[in-house]
Amino acid sequence: MAGANRSHNRIFHNLSYLLQHQLKGGPFNLMGPDMRVATASGRNYFYPDLVIVCDKPAYLENSFDTLLNPQVIFEILSGSTERFDRGDKFEEYRSIASLREYVLVSQNKMLIMRFVRQSEDHWDVRIFKDAAGEFSLEKVKVSIPMKDVYEGVEFDQVKEESNKP
Repeated sequence: MAGANRSHNRIFHNLSYLLQHQLKGGPFNLMGPDMRVATASGRNYFYPDLVIVCDKPAYLENSFDTLLNPQVIFEILSGSTERFDRGDKFEEYRSIASLREYVLVSQNKMLIMRFVRQSEDHWDVRIFKDAAGEFSLEKVKVSIPMKDVYEGVEFDQVKEESNKP
């Protein structure tokens, strides 16, 4: 997200580092916020904060800038994007046949919501909010301490930043 605040950036870098470390040497590719993702309709494109692709990435017309087969998408929520990320954007993402997990990461409090596809129209949700616990993915075997995801994030600072015009 262009113009993201300090907390958003801190969470992004923490997650990037922690995921890359656990995915290293496996069949997974971790991609950042400059990788555009196409929805099934081909009419809408989004730039998720992080994307995990299993095996070989597939691109739109071999352009190498528009990914067609994400397995896991991460969005770090902000006050201005949260409603869209939970609603219309998630609806568009659900149209991507390869997508198995959708992860929403709050920057206002220690809270991660992981949606896992069970069937075409059914997604289960798991909430992670225990500071002493771990966040995990189901389809891609990673497990990360919640305290590490939020290392360096000051929640009082987040509230102040989100109230600025």
